[in-house]
Amino acid sequence: MSIAEEDLAIKTFAEWLRRRGYHTIRTASSYWANFGPRVYQAFPYHWVIRPSEGELREVLYKNKAIGLRYSTPLEEKCGCVSYHAIYDKATYHLNDLGKWSRKNIRRGLKNCTVTPITFEQLDQEGWELQKDTLERQNRHFKRPRDFWHRICSAASGLNGFKAWGAWTQGRLAASVITYKFSDCGYMLYQQCHRDFLAAHVNNALSFEVTRNMVERNVSMILRHPGPEITVASVRSEPPLGVD
Repeated sequence: MSIAEEDLAIKTFAEWLRRRGYHTIRTASSYWANFGPRVYQAFPYHWVIRPSEGELREVLYKNKAIGLRYSTPLEEKCGCVSYHAIYDKATYHLNDLGKWSRKNIRRGLKNCTVTPITFEQLDQEGWELQKDTLERQNRHFKRPRDFWHRICSAASGLNGFKAWGAWTQGRLAASVITYKFSDCGYMLYQQCHRDFLAAHVNNALSFEVTRNMVERNVSMILRHPGPEITVASVRSEPPLGVD
């Protein structure tokens, strides 16, 4: 990816955030968005950065922030240990995975059909999945219907964004939003209704979306559940998105 193409990809992702009402800023090492009350998250999420003390102070003071979140090298003295797990094979097929992953994926593929969907479909039918996923994962905070509408409508028409769904008997059982950033793909807001967990539709969705990305020359896939949680979990086995 050229510098101009990378810049456009960042600006597109920043536009998605701005359309949803987030404030975005640029500093020497990264871009930032106010994902929580007075807390800024660095993006692109897969960048590993080393901001200077002066840069961090400037972000904090100018934006009246109390916290900053970003990925930095392990040898840095401050921060919490996390990781970026990389899958470096050129293919992502069933025979590339372990026994139990293959078994669950096959079950899921028998029980659902995974296809790209429109953001209008995701907006209308994905809201029930969003509510059920938050409740099932004990993330007890109220999220208005308009919050989900902004996520979907903001992505509509932006290059690089794509919505995927797993369908069972005409019902949307699981979904995920993807964004292709050069050789890195983001899996955003993956969710599944509890009625279909035992059918392993989430396994099928993760597998098909990951395989599609690898075929499009993506070498790293990062799963980011949303602004309220920061996870540096990238393409791994078992497939992403499984409760």
